[in-house]
Parts: sequence; structure tokens; C-alpha cells
Amino acid sequence: MSSHATLPQELYRSILENLVGDRRSLLRVLLASKALQAEGERILYRAVIDLGYKPQQFDDSTTLQQDLNTKFFASIMAPGREHVSLYVRAFSIRGGVFTRRNALFRSLLCVALKSMKNLKFLSFGSDRPSAEFLEGCTFQLEVLRWECTCIYDELALRRFLPLQRSLTHFFTENWMLFDKNPILVPTLKVLGGRCTVIRQFLPGNHIECLLWQADVIVYPIGHFAPEFNRLQALSLRGRYAGEVLEVVKGHLASLQILEFGEPPYAAELRWLPQVPRLEHLILSSWNKPTLEVGTHEDTVQHLFASNKILQYVDIHVERTAYERWQRGSIKPLEKLIDSLDVRRAWNADETWMA
Repeated sequence: MSSHATLPQELYRSILENLVGDRRSLLRVLLASKALQAEGERILYRAVIDLGYKPQQFDDSTTLQQDLNTKFFASIMAPGREHVSLYVRAFSIRGGVFTRRNALFRSLLCVALKSMKNLKFLSFGSDRPSAEFLEGCTFQLEVLRWECTCIYDELALRRFLPLQRSLTHFFTENWMLFDKNPILVPTLKVLGGRCTVIRQFLPGNHIECLLWQADVIVYPIGHFAPEFNRLQALSLRGRYAGEVLEVVKGHLASLQILEFGEPPYAAELRWLPQVPRLEHLILSSWNKPTLEVGTHEDTVQHLFASNKILQYVDIHVERTAYERWQRGSIKPLEKLIDSLDVRRAWNADETWMA
């Protein structure tokens, strides 16, 4: 191995990049070669996502989550290894790991987060107040997923978010503490959540992409017309997706991409010509054609005929596959496996999971 030490670090990096996502192989490399250890650790610690989390085994995964995350915290805070925490660019933790009263675990998490000074992607899910962990952190996030619904968290986030000078994506389930003063984040481009989140964050920010969980009745939102007219992409999910489109359809002057997360109905499809710049329609939960709408082929050709600007229609046809239709085609161009490429861009997950 001594001859390997003379190789440029850039070459090691190029070789090890082929192992991104293969944690088992990376660990073997770290154990086998000191020459590759530094670059291997850089890749291994780049994204630490939901260690031990098993959504189908909630009770069993809690202890496993605490054990694995505690080992991770120790590995980046051990004497002489503080530099490893600077490798972490994405960190996600959620589920039952917070349900047990474990003061030691919570204190370790607090210290570990403060050490991740280069963190860009943070996803947090808990049924307990958790924004306290953000106090004193100096990282500048680009993506924040906050799946915690607690009024105390909202107070802390109101202080924390305006300090994030690079934040482009923010997602949270709900926002219970409605304040007439909007929370201004100048760099924010992509926003996701329920109606309460939209009411709090849409005004005053330059949102281009909105992911709306429409599971409550929507009240008139005409006073948000300027913000909606700036949207370039809109994803609607939930039982009231159709009602939301009916309310906002007259305020989507710039919209180019529209996603329906629920099976569409004829009335909703008839509204689409009122979206003047719509180029890409995504029907992302349509497992079977409905009698009201018809077959995929009939529906797609009707959509192209009635929407002159529309260029693409993506239809969910299986659990993990999508058909993409293009104007002028008589059959789908391709199947997109795993998930829609457009939606991945909205969620900004893929950059940090790789």
C-alpha cells in the first residue's frame, strides 16, 4: 500500500465516488487502506439519513435508532476526529427515537448538530418540541424538512429561519401559530405544507414552486394573487386538491408545471385551459383509469387538444413507474422508474442522498 500514498488525492476521490450509496463497501475500504481512509470518510459521512428508522416496526426501531445515532455522534465527536463532522452535508432523523425520555441522547444530538458546520440538508421528525436543537447552530442550510408540529417549535423557527441566508427549500406539515407578520426568507424558492404554512410563508417571499397538502377546505385567497401569479410549479395533494385548483386557477399566470397527487376528475381537467402557460401536467397517483375520465390514451389526447401550450403529460401507472406522453406522440415516450424527475428536483433530496 505504500506506493498508493504517492497518488494524488483527486484520483482516490474519483475512484471512491463510484461507491456512493454503498456503505458496506466504503467501510471495507476504510478498514483495508489508510491511504483511502480520508476520502472514504468524506463520502461515508456526506449523508447520514434515518439511521435505524423502520416505519413498519415503530417500537423495534426506536432502540436501534438511538443506538446507531449515538454511535454516529460519538464517531464525529471523538478526540482527534472533530474534522469528520465537517464532512456531513445531509442529516435526517425521525420517528420514535424521541418518544423515550433519554436526556443523554438529546444532549448528544444537540452537540452533534452544532459540530456539523457544513450541513446543507436537514430533515427532522418528532412528536416532541425539537427546535431547541437548532439554537446555537451555525450551519447555513439549503433544505429544511421540519416534520414536527409544536407551537414552541414555531416560535424558535421564527427566529431561526430568517438567519438562513442560503435556504431555498422549506417543508413543514403545519403551522399552528398564525402571526400576521410573515416570515421572510429572501432565498426561499420552494415551499411545502398545508394551508396554514402557505398563509404564513407565501406572502413576502419569492416562492417559485409550491407543494400544497390540500387536506382542509380552502378559504378565499384572492389577497395572495400576486404570489400565486409568480408560481412556476404547483403540486396539489390531498382530498381537496380539486377545490384548491378551482380557487387558484385564475391566479396562475406563470405556472408551467402542475402535479395532481390524487386521481383527477373531469371537472378538474376542464379547468386546465385556464392555466395559460401550462407545459407539463403530472397525474401522480392514478393507478387505474376512471369511468368518468376514460383511458390514458383518450385522456392524454383530449388534454393536448384542449390545452394548446401543454407539451408533456406524466401519468402514474404502477407503484414505481410513470408514463410520459409528449404532444404529437401516439404512445408513451418512456417510463420513469422510482419517481418523477421533476418531483425529485422540487424535493431537493437527490442531491444530498447521493
